[in-house]
Amino acid sequence: MDSAPRIEKLTDITTVTALAKLANQEGFTFLDRLIDEWNDGTNRFKKPGEAIFGAWIDDQLVGTAGLTVQREDVARVRRVYVHSDHRRNGIATLLMDDVLTQAKQHFTTAVLFTNTERAAAFYERLGFQPESPDGTDRVTHRLLLSEG
Repeated sequence: MDSAPRIEKLTDITTVTALAKLANQEGFTFLDRLIDEWNDGTNRFKKPGEAIFGAWIDDQLVGTAGLTVQREDVARVRRVYVHSDHRRNGIATLLMDDVLTQAKQHFTTAVLFTNTERAAAFYERLGFQPESPDGTDRVTHRLLLSEG
């Protein structure tokens, strides 16, 4: 029997390798980009307010969700993925709870891009509002975190 999931900030990107391979089998390559950007120093989620979280069941990483600076007061939700065997069990919600808690401490708005209807519906249940994607920021959803 699986234990309850635990959410922790990721500090070692090598833990994502096995999950990235599983994501690739579903056609999702953004965890490969996460690993590449971490390894080449492009993005290590180190700027103020940034973080990358992992969801663990026992000793297995089953999901990720991150937050980066889009602009001074705007955070971008990135690299949200839960392994298909663990979906519909609240793991994405747990990850997003930590992401949004982190975001509210540093930003007034959170934005994201998704191109799947299932993900869009999930984000909308969390309060994100859909908007027409623009070419520069690639934003499909926006959530006001605070005034000011």
